[in-house]
Amino acid sequence: MQNIIYIPDSTWTDLEQKPIFQKFMKEYIDLLQNNLTKIKVKGDSNNTGHYTFICGQPHDRRNPSWQPFKLLSQICKKYNYDTLIARDITPLLHKQHGKG
Repeated sequence: MQNIIYIPDSTWTDLEQKPIFQKFMKEYIDLLQNNLTKIKVKGDSNNTGHYTFICGQPHDRRNPSWQPFKLLSQICKKYNYDTLIARDITPLLHKQHGKG
């Protein structure tokens, strides 16, 4: 089996560009929404609650069925991005570029 090494610099340089970042995030969010389960979280007496998405697995590294960042890895492979770099910079760029 051949190992593929992605160049972290291209991940940074691509995702720092707002149009590329927004396209990447839209695809990633769509992938998450299509592969996770949507649940309603009940609110308190002042809040009606909100919806969130869950994978259905306990987030514990001892759980062999829990695969954090599996979906992020899939989309990073499509764009030849380094998954660890994308995981670390996506929240930073999300604040910088905004949500829309």
